[in-house]
Amino acid sequence: MVLRTRRLWGALGAPPDARSGESAGREHRTAAAAAPVSHSLSPTVAPPTGIDLAPPVSASPQTPADRRPPVLSARDVSRAVGGRALFEGIALTLAEGDVLVVRGPSGAGKTLLLRQLGLLDPLTSGELACDGRSATDWGGPAWRARIATLPQGAPVLPGTPGELAARVAELENQREREREREREAPSPRALAAEWGLADAAWEELWSELSVGERQRAQLAVVLARRPRALLLDEPTSALDPTATAAVEHSLRGQTAVWVTHDRAQAERVSTTTLELGA
Repeated sequence: MVLRTRRLWGALGAPPDARSGESAGREHRTAAAAAPVSHSLSPTVAPPTGIDLAPPVSASPQTPADRRPPVLSARDVSRAVGGRALFEGIALTLAEGDVLVVRGPSGAGKTLLLRQLGLLDPLTSGELACDGRSATDWGGPAWRARIATLPQGAPVLPGTPGELAARVAELENQREREREREREAPSPRALAAEWGLADAAWEELWSELSVGERQRAQLAVVLARRPRALLLDEPTSALDPTATAAVEHSLRGQTAVWVTHDRAQAERVSTTTLELGA
């Protein structure tokens, strides 16, 4: 498998505002190598959704934006399955608000790349850092609270979306956070309502919801935690164009690695594009 990065120039439209239909231009950047961090990573077993409820430690807000370390960086990340290399030597640097769109054919390793970046799978090679601090220093649970993963297909979870949101809210109330960020924290129900999810869905069992309903509920819970970066695996694959536009609008300005097969969506949301298996 050959890995190539593709640099896009110009002001491609940012995600449309579902209410106004307007688009905003966004400068495109290339992926870059991260500063060295430790190779020794031993993540704990992660929940299947990548929603880790461990309370993270807040990053310092005092550093000027132009001197802050990257939100997410990776260096020399590789993955092989059955002795066959899917990707090798991946390096990326994402600043605040950057969106790296990952594209490629089925079997190229897009989902496995997200799982390695999110420490849902052990990192077999390479180095990761968030806000200048290595994944080893953060530890698995704190890393996954900062670098949150939304898996493909929105898997069926135990209980109801409302129960999950309540548990997350309870833990968030126990966590020491900056007051400004606390005031700005969105409500999962309010977010999902903007995406067309009925309030009654929060009291339904996950197994009784459609894939699109699960996608919206799980993304709302994850986004309400205000992670430093999101790892999104086809997050709008089961949504209609109106809901897709609303989700893209809500994610505007959020640092993310985003897997999508939708070329038009990739152009709307990306600041950088990474092609796997090309």
